[in-house]
Amino acid sequence: MQYDFTSINDRRAIGSRKWSIVPDEVDPLNDKMYPLTIADMDFAPVPEIKTALQSFVGHNILGYTAPTPSYLQAVCDFFEKQHQVTLDPEWIVTTPGVVAALAAAVRAFTREGDKILIFTPVYPPFYRVIREQGREVVKCPLVIAQDGMYHMDFANLESLLSRENIKLLFVCNPHNPAGRVWTATDLSRLAKLAQENNCMVISDEIHADLTYPDIAHTMYFKALTDFTEAAMVCTSAAKAFNIPGLQTSNIFIPRSDLREKFQNELAASGIQPANILGLYATEVAYTQALPWREEVLQVIKTNYNLVRDFFANLDNRFEVMPVQASFLAWVNCAKFGVKREQLEAVFRAVCFFVADGADFGSEGDYYFRINFGLPTAELKACLDNFAEKISPYLHSIE
Repeated sequence: MQYDFTSINDRRAIGSRKWSIVPDEVDPLNDKMYPLTIADMDFAPVPEIKTALQSFVGHNILGYTAPTPSYLQAVCDFFEKQHQVTLDPEWIVTTPGVVAALAAAVRAFTREGDKILIFTPVYPPFYRVIREQGREVVKCPLVIAQDGMYHMDFANLESLLSRENIKLLFVCNPHNPAGRVWTATDLSRLAKLAQENNCMVISDEIHADLTYPDIAHTMYFKALTDFTEAAMVCTSAAKAFNIPGLQTSNIFIPRSDLREKFQNELAASGIQPANILGLYATEVAYTQALPWREEVLQVIKTNYNLVRDFFANLDNRFEVMPVQASFLAWVNCAKFGVKREQLEAVFRAVCFFVADGADFGSEGDYYFRINFGLPTAELKACLDNFAEKISPYLHSIE
């Protein structure tokens, strides 16, 4: 490969949220006890982005800034090439991250007490930005079909939309935590139901650019009859190019009235546009770093296969849901037949640092989410270490 996908560093000294979970007495690099929780990747920075930022900082004032015409065009060109959808630069509103955009959208497009629908289990901030702002969460649980993957329950969705007066609907596309890529048919049915029930749809597509090569990702806009429908799509280079700390997202809102409401809410809340370094890094990512993205896709697909096969061989009571995008696997432990608190305690005891499925909703109580975005050799060593340490516990509950 052209790029470095083998180096790994202990990131605790720089305040990494993911690495801070590792206790001080653990030496993660030597002990092969890596944090596999928060969704960023432990690969060396993209060289094109790193070099460009070093040069930029060396020659420019780091002041308040706004997206340049070249930036906006680069973003639209990227989506036209990679997702086959033509977007207007005027539709873009930049924000310091997708979660900030979701929270602002809740305030802009709903009132306290309004109902917002989510497909569960799902990324924990979906719950927080709704509940903590005085709105009501309406859950439409995903169902597991014979293919072992999540599917939308359209009968339930239609029933909820028709009787609950839902104002807003969040969809995670691809889905987090399961890496499920919704099909064009799924999204078209969703868009039709939303339109019929006067419900706005917000699609979080932050993981879209890590869809596996053999899977087709459909941007939500492609499911619309036209751009007069109430819709907003949240995008970012954060996941695909491993720059989430730069807190930069591009929010597409085609309808000018909705875009104005959203922008007014950002201003009223004091939420600033994306920062100067994040904007520049995003433009570089979309124009110069596509070869890196192609290689990292190969690595994470290899890593997914490693995770899937590892748990199948370790104990078939672990069930890894098929993954179609990104570097997160959703693993079911229900077949062990023990309380989730017992499993959680065992994982803590053996220093297996993964995300607790309960944080994604009650539907995730017997799951954990594992981040496999790290060098393949290090991932294998970490999993092998886990297998050795957990073996006595597994035998004790046979």
